[in-house]
Amino acid sequence: MRGFRVLIIDNDLSFRRNCDRFLFGRGYEVLEVSTSGEGLAALDEHLPEFVLINLNQKDISGLDLVRTARLDFSAPDVERF
Repeated sequence: MRGFRVLIIDNDLSFRRNCDRFLFGRGYEVLEVSTSGEGLAALDEHLPEFVLINLNQKDISGLDLVRTARLDFSAPDVERF
């Protein structure tokens, strides 16, 4: 999985940074944003292979963000963890 781009969309800075360090250490290219609006822009600009989304976002519901990503960006199936 080396070199894949991962977008983290989460309003919790500490969580984003911990995920970033973990994924970067395993060879992923990591992009971090704090809002769903920024996430939609990053999806359009960077076309990541994977996206980690906090479903409890403050600006746009994480579920709405997933729906939009799947429709507008032909995102792959969503997996729940």
